[in-house]
Amino acid sequence: MKKKAKIDVYQQLTDKIVEKLEQGEIPWKKPWKSIQFGYPQNFISKKVYKGCNFFEALFEDRATPYWLTYKQAKELGGNVKKGERGIPIIYFQFIEKKDANGNDVKFPMIKKSTVFNLEQIEGIVNPFAEQKKKFEEENLIDFNPIENCEKLLSTFIDKVAPFSHEEYGQRAFYRPGADTITMPEKNFFHKPEGYYGTLFHEMAHSTGHSDRLDRNGIIGHHKKGSKGYAREELVAELTSAFLCSKAGIHNETIDNSAGYIQSWLGVLKNDKMVVYDAMKDAFKAIEYLGILNEAA
Repeated sequence: MKKKAKIDVYQQLTDKIVEKLEQGEIPWKKPWKSIQFGYPQNFISKKVYKGCNFFEALFEDRATPYWLTYKQAKELGGNVKKGERGIPIIYFQFIEKKDANGNDVKFPMIKKSTVFNLEQIEGIVNPFAEQKKKFEEENLIDFNPIENCEKLLSTFIDKVAPFSHEEYGQRAFYRPGADTITMPEKNFFHKPEGYYGTLFHEMAHSTGHSDRLDRNGIIGHHKKGSKGYAREELVAELTSAFLCSKAGIHNETIDNSAGYIQSWLGVLKNDKMVVYDAMKDAFKAIEYLGILNEAA
Protein backbone atom coordinates (compact mmCIF):
# COMPACT_ATOMS: atom_id res chain seq x y z
CA MET A 1 0.00 0.00 0.00
CA LYS A 2 2.89 2.35 0.76
CA LYS A 3 4.30 1.99 -2.75
CA LYS A 4 0.86 2.67 -4.25
CA ALA A 5 0.67 5.90 -2.26
CA LYS A 6 3.99 7.00 -3.76
CA ILE A 7 2.75 6.21 -7.26
CA ASP A 8 -0.29 8.41 -6.60
CA VAL A 9 2.01 11.33 -5.78
CA TYR A 10 3.57 11.14 -9.25
CA GLN A 11 0.18 10.67 -10.89
CA GLN A 12 -1.00 13.84 -9.17
CA LEU A 13 2.05 15.70 -10.47
CA THR A 14 1.34 14.57 -14.04
CA ASP A 15 -2.31 15.61 -13.64
CA LYS A 16 -1.09 19.02 -12.50
CA ILE A 17 1.05 19.35 -15.62
CA VAL A 18 -1.84 18.35 -17.88
CA GLU A 19 -4.10 20.83 -16.09
CA LYS A 20 -1.63 23.60 -16.85
CA LEU A 21 -1.45 22.50 -20.49
CA GLU A 22 -5.23 22.69 -20.75
CA GLN A 23 -5.11 26.31 -19.63
CA GLY A 24 -3.58 27.18 -22.99
CA GLU A 25 -0.20 28.09 -24.41
CA ILE A 26 2.45 28.39 -21.70
CA PRO A 27 5.71 30.17 -22.55
CA TRP A 28 8.94 28.26 -22.04
CA LYS A 29 12.12 30.06 -21.11
CA LYS A 30 15.60 28.57 -21.33
CA PRO A 31 16.79 28.52 -17.69
CA TRP A 32 20.35 29.61 -18.49
CA LYS A 33 22.02 32.58 -20.14
CA SER A 34 23.84 32.24 -23.46
CA ILE A 35 26.61 34.20 -25.09
CA GLN A 36 25.60 35.39 -28.55
CA PHE A 37 28.43 34.34 -30.87
CA GLY A 38 26.98 35.17 -34.27
CA TYR A 39 25.74 33.28 -37.33
CA PRO A 40 27.23 30.11 -38.90
CA GLN A 41 30.32 30.97 -40.92
CA ASN A 42 33.63 29.67 -42.17
CA PHE A 43 36.34 30.18 -39.55
CA ILE A 44 38.97 31.32 -42.07
CA SER A 45 37.00 33.49 -44.51
CA LYS A 46 34.43 34.65 -41.91
CA LYS A 47 31.81 34.44 -44.67
CA VAL A 48 28.34 33.61 -43.28
CA TYR A 49 26.79 30.52 -44.82
CA LYS A 50 23.81 30.98 -47.13
CA GLY A 51 20.73 28.99 -48.09
CA CYS A 52 20.47 25.42 -46.87
CA ASN A 53 24.04 25.57 -45.51
CA PHE A 54 22.98 28.33 -43.11
CA PHE A 55 20.14 26.27 -41.61
CA GLU A 56 22.08 22.99 -41.67
CA ALA A 57 24.74 24.57 -39.44
CA LEU A 58 22.30 26.62 -37.35
CA PHE A 59 20.19 23.59 -36.42
CA GLU A 60 23.29 21.87 -35.06
CA ASP A 61 23.03 24.35 -32.16
CA ARG A 62 26.79 24.42 -31.61
CA ALA A 63 28.61 26.54 -29.05
CA THR A 64 30.48 28.58 -31.70
CA PRO A 65 29.44 29.83 -35.18
CA TYR A 66 32.74 28.78 -36.78
CA TRP A 67 33.13 25.80 -39.12
CA LEU A 68 36.14 24.25 -40.85
CA THR A 69 36.87 21.41 -43.23
CA TYR A 70 39.19 18.66 -42.04
CA LYS A 71 41.89 20.04 -44.34
CA GLN A 72 41.48 23.60 -43.07
CA ALA A 73 41.76 22.40 -39.46
CA LYS A 74 44.98 20.55 -40.31
CA GLU A 75 46.44 23.59 -42.03
CA LEU A 76 45.83 25.64 -38.86
CA GLY A 77 47.54 23.04 -36.70
CA GLY A 78 44.33 21.51 -35.39
CA ASN A 79 42.74 18.11 -35.55
CA VAL A 80 39.16 16.86 -35.55
CA LYS A 81 38.43 15.09 -32.27
CA LYS A 82 38.00 11.33 -32.44
CA GLY A 83 34.42 10.22 -33.01
CA GLU A 84 33.14 13.64 -34.17
CA ARG A 85 30.86 13.82 -37.19
CA GLY A 86 30.70 16.77 -39.55
CA ILE A 87 27.82 18.18 -41.60
CA PRO A 88 27.57 18.48 -45.40
CA ILE A 89 28.03 21.87 -47.02
CA ILE A 90 27.04 22.42 -50.64
CA TYR A 91 28.78 24.99 -52.81
CA PHE A 92 29.36 25.85 -56.47
CA GLN A 93 32.69 25.61 -58.22
CA PHE A 94 33.02 27.16 -61.66
CA ILE A 95 34.94 25.35 -64.36
CA GLU A 96 35.88 26.64 -67.79
CA LYS A 97 34.94 24.80 -70.96
CA LYS A 98 34.77 25.72 -74.60
CA ASP A 99 31.36 25.94 -76.21
CA ALA A 100 30.48 24.81 -79.72
CA ASN A 101 32.00 27.99 -81.15
CA GLY A 102 35.29 27.53 -79.32
CA ASN A 103 34.63 30.30 -76.80
CA ASP A 104 35.62 29.92 -73.14
CA VAL A 105 32.50 29.55 -70.98
CA LYS A 106 32.22 29.08 -67.22
CA PHE A 107 29.93 26.33 -65.98
CA PRO A 108 28.80 25.95 -62.33
CA MET A 109 29.40 22.55 -60.79
CA ILE A 110 27.78 21.53 -57.50
CA LYS A 111 30.30 20.29 -54.96
CA LYS A 112 29.88 18.93 -51.46
CA SER A 113 32.22 19.19 -48.52
CA THR A 114 32.11 18.14 -44.87
CA VAL A 115 32.73 20.75 -42.19
CA PHE A 116 33.22 20.55 -38.44
CA ASN A 117 32.41 23.07 -35.77
CA LEU A 118 35.34 24.68 -33.98
CA GLU A 119 34.27 22.95 -30.74
CA GLN A 120 34.78 19.59 -32.50
CA ILE A 121 38.39 20.47 -33.22
CA GLU A 122 41.34 20.40 -30.84
CA GLY A 123 44.56 22.37 -31.19
CA ILE A 124 43.00 25.65 -32.35
CA VAL A 125 42.50 28.48 -29.87
CA ASN A 126 38.84 29.42 -29.44
CA PRO A 127 38.53 33.20 -30.07
CA PHE A 128 35.74 33.67 -27.54
CA ALA A 129 37.85 33.71 -24.38
CA GLU A 130 37.67 37.49 -23.96
CA GLN A 131 33.98 37.60 -24.85
CA LYS A 132 33.27 34.85 -22.34
CA LYS A 133 35.21 36.70 -19.64
CA LYS A 134 33.19 39.89 -20.21
CA PHE A 135 29.94 37.92 -20.27
CA GLU A 136 30.78 36.28 -16.95
CA GLU A 137 31.61 39.61 -15.31
CA GLU A 138 28.28 41.10 -16.40
CA ASN A 139 25.86 38.19 -16.11
CA LEU A 140 26.86 35.22 -14.01
CA ILE A 141 25.43 34.43 -10.61
CA ASP A 142 27.01 32.81 -7.58
CA PHE A 143 25.82 29.23 -7.64
CA ASN A 144 24.55 27.87 -4.34
CA PRO A 145 23.98 24.09 -4.41
CA ILE A 146 20.57 22.88 -3.22
CA GLU A 147 21.13 20.23 -0.56
CA ASN A 148 18.01 18.17 -1.37
CA CYS A 149 18.94 18.04 -5.07
CA GLU A 150 22.53 17.00 -4.34
CA LYS A 151 21.30 14.32 -1.96
CA LEU A 152 18.84 12.99 -4.54
CA LEU A 153 21.55 12.98 -7.23
CA SER A 154 23.80 10.88 -5.02
CA THR A 155 21.18 8.11 -4.89
CA PHE A 156 21.21 7.42 -8.65
CA ILE A 157 24.37 9.05 -10.04
CA ASP A 158 25.84 5.62 -10.83
CA LYS A 159 22.76 4.66 -12.89
CA VAL A 160 22.99 7.46 -15.47
CA ALA A 161 25.55 8.73 -17.97
CA PRO A 162 28.49 10.77 -16.63
CA PHE A 163 28.22 14.53 -17.08
CA SER A 164 30.58 17.46 -17.54
CA HIS A 165 30.24 21.21 -18.00
CA GLU A 166 30.80 22.84 -21.38
CA GLU A 167 33.46 25.54 -21.33
CA TYR A 168 31.44 28.07 -23.29
CA GLY A 169 28.17 27.10 -21.65
CA GLN A 170 25.72 27.26 -24.53
CA ARG A 171 23.94 23.93 -24.53
CA ALA A 172 22.63 21.06 -22.46
CA PHE A 173 22.51 17.72 -24.26
CA TYR A 174 22.85 13.95 -23.96
CA ARG A 175 24.96 12.16 -26.58
CA PRO A 176 23.79 8.51 -26.87
CA GLY A 177 26.78 7.32 -28.93
CA ALA A 178 29.31 8.45 -26.34
CA ASP A 179 26.81 8.01 -23.49
CA THR A 180 27.76 11.37 -21.99
CA ILE A 181 25.87 14.42 -20.73
CA THR A 182 27.11 17.96 -21.35
CA MET A 183 25.77 20.89 -19.35
CA PRO A 184 26.27 24.66 -19.34
CA GLU A 185 28.42 25.85 -16.46
CA LYS A 186 26.46 26.11 -13.20
CA ASN A 187 26.66 29.86 -12.81
CA PHE A 188 25.22 30.43 -16.30
CA PHE A 189 21.78 29.54 -14.91
CA HIS A 190 19.29 32.15 -13.72
CA LYS A 191 18.57 30.07 -10.62
CA PRO A 192 20.03 26.86 -9.11
CA GLU A 193 16.61 25.20 -9.56
CA GLY A 194 16.95 25.64 -13.32
CA TYR A 195 20.31 23.90 -13.27
CA TYR A 196 19.03 20.84 -11.44
CA GLY A 197 15.87 20.65 -13.56
CA THR A 198 17.98 20.71 -16.74
CA LEU A 199 20.45 18.16 -15.40
CA PHE A 200 17.59 15.84 -14.38
CA HIS A 201 16.18 16.19 -17.91
CA GLU A 202 19.42 15.11 -19.59
CA MET A 203 19.92 12.29 -17.08
CA ALA A 204 16.39 11.12 -17.89
CA HIS A 205 17.40 10.88 -21.57
CA SER A 206 20.38 8.73 -20.61
CA THR A 207 18.13 6.14 -18.92
CA GLY A 208 17.00 5.18 -22.43
CA HIS A 209 20.48 4.00 -23.44
CA SER A 210 20.72 0.43 -24.78
CA ASP A 211 22.62 -0.63 -21.65
CA ARG A 212 19.82 0.68 -19.43
CA LEU A 213 16.12 0.80 -20.42
CA ASP A 214 16.77 0.42 -24.17
CA ARG A 215 14.07 3.02 -24.95
CA ASN A 216 13.09 3.66 -28.55
CA GLY A 217 13.21 7.40 -28.03
CA ILE A 218 16.99 7.08 -27.62
CA ILE A 219 18.00 3.97 -29.56
CA GLY A 220 15.65 4.82 -32.46
CA HIS A 221 17.91 7.68 -33.68
CA HIS A 222 14.94 10.00 -34.26
CA LYS A 223 15.66 13.24 -36.09
CA LYS A 224 15.20 16.51 -34.24
CA GLY A 225 11.64 17.74 -34.72
CA SER A 226 10.21 14.30 -35.52
CA LYS A 227 7.38 12.68 -33.54
CA GLY A 228 9.74 10.14 -32.02
CA TYR A 229 12.08 12.94 -30.91
CA ALA A 230 9.18 14.96 -29.48
CA ARG A 231 7.85 12.02 -27.50
CA GLU A 232 11.28 11.39 -25.99
CA GLU A 233 11.43 15.05 -24.94
CA LEU A 234 8.12 14.60 -23.13
CA VAL A 235 9.47 11.52 -21.35
CA ALA A 236 12.60 13.36 -20.25
CA GLU A 237 10.73 16.44 -19.05
CA LEU A 238 8.13 14.42 -17.16
CA THR A 239 10.91 12.47 -15.49
CA SER A 240 12.66 15.73 -14.64
CA ALA A 241 9.44 17.14 -13.19
CA PHE A 242 9.09 14.06 -10.97
CA LEU A 243 12.69 14.39 -9.79
CA CYS A 244 12.20 18.10 -9.08
CA SER A 245 9.11 17.21 -7.08
CA LYS A 246 11.07 14.62 -5.14
CA ALA A 247 13.76 17.20 -4.37
CA GLY A 248 11.17 19.76 -3.33
CA ILE A 249 11.85 22.34 -6.07
CA HIS A 250 8.85 21.66 -8.33
CA ASN A 251 7.15 24.94 -7.38
CA GLU A 252 10.09 26.71 -9.02
CA THR A 253 10.16 24.52 -12.15
CA ILE A 254 6.60 23.30 -12.84
CA ASP A 255 5.54 26.20 -15.11
CA ASN A 256 8.68 25.90 -17.21
CA SER A 257 8.21 22.11 -17.46
CA ALA A 258 4.64 22.61 -18.67
CA GLY A 259 5.79 25.24 -21.16
CA TYR A 260 8.52 22.95 -22.51
CA ILE A 261 6.07 20.07 -22.87
CA GLN A 262 3.58 22.37 -24.60
CA SER A 263 6.24 23.36 -27.15
CA TRP A 264 6.74 19.71 -28.15
CA LEU A 265 3.03 18.88 -28.15
CA GLY A 266 2.79 21.07 -31.23
CA VAL A 267 4.83 18.47 -33.11
CA LEU A 268 2.38 15.83 -31.86
CA LYS A 269 -0.65 17.82 -33.06
CA ASN A 270 -1.39 19.01 -29.52
CA ASP A 271 -2.55 15.57 -28.42
CA LYS A 272 -2.41 15.90 -24.65
CA MET A 273 -3.12 12.18 -24.25
CA VAL A 274 0.45 11.67 -25.42
CA VAL A 275 1.51 13.07 -22.04
CA TYR A 276 -0.15 10.10 -20.35
CA ASP A 277 1.54 7.70 -22.78
CA ALA A 278 4.91 9.35 -22.15
CA MET A 279 4.25 9.08 -18.44
CA LYS A 280 4.53 5.29 -18.72
CA ASP A 281 8.11 5.55 -19.97
CA ALA A 282 8.85 8.32 -17.47
CA PHE A 283 7.61 6.10 -14.66
CA LYS A 284 9.86 3.27 -15.87
CA ALA A 285 12.78 5.72 -15.70
CA ILE A 286 11.82 6.67 -12.15
CA GLU A 287 11.59 3.02 -11.14
CA TYR A 288 14.97 2.33 -12.75
CA LEU A 289 16.56 5.21 -10.82
CA GLY A 290 15.17 3.73 -7.60
CA ILE A 291 13.41 6.96 -6.66
CA LEU A 292 10.28 5.19 -5.46
CA ASN A 293 12.37 3.27 -2.97
CA GLU A 294 13.58 6.45 -1.35
CA ALA A 295 11.72 7.98 1.55
CA ALA A 296 9.16 10.53 0.42
